[in-house]
Amino acid sequence: MQPLKKAAKSNLSRTLKTLQRYGIVELHKQNNALVPEVKATHFKVEFGLDAA
Repeated sequence: MQPLKKAAKSNLSRTLKTLQRYGIVELHKQNNALVPEVKATHFKVEFGLDAA
């Protein structure tokens, strides 16, 4: 999460919640803070472009 540390607090929170929706992280409350736990460490991305 190092690159995200410089982001504004609200942006970081929104990003973490989006990552949680996709199952990449799980968020836990700890001492009034959200603590991310990484669930996915490897990704395979496939996409294609159709020429029109």
